[in-house]
Amino acid sequence: MSRVEQLFPINIYMNICDSDIERDVTFLKGLPLAETSDEVTDNYGFRSSSSYVLNNEETSTLRNWIIDCLDEYAINVLGYDIAGMAITQSWVSIKDNSQKHIAHKHPNSLISGVFYFDDNDTAITFTKEDNDFLMVKRNTEIAPYNQYHITPMKYGLILFPS
Repeated sequence: MSRVEQLFPINIYMNICDSDIERDVTFLKGLPLAETSDEVTDNYGFRSSSSYVLNNEETSTLRNWIIDCLDEYAINVLGYDIAGMAITQSWVSIKDNSQKHIAHKHPNSLISGVFYFDDNDTAITFTKEDNDFLMVKRNTEIAPYNQYHITPMKYGLILFPS
């Protein structure tokens, strides 16, 4: 009898903020956007001019909630022996229907995350790279195990290993 098991799954964390963050969201939605090249805008959308948006007093409720989520994820899900997580950078990213956010990594971080202001039909996609050392290509329609899609929800937070 055959069977299939997943080996070394990657745990992600999802939560919906139920705190009153209307002030925080209003502030974040009103931030000025950075001037970027067309190539950057096409591949990443529009971005706030500040890379430290959660360092503002106006975002303290959201920031504190995210830090609580980071602690829960790091300690209780990933099992890290760490006392208190910190947010190093944070920015607002805005996409219109023609824009995307290309796949990328954050090698200088332990945990990364995305917070959504609104419901969004566009899923965030996580992809695990195939090892091509055998030089054999895999049919991803038959075995799409290297991609996982999550549809965002309003005030939803997704945390994942960087």
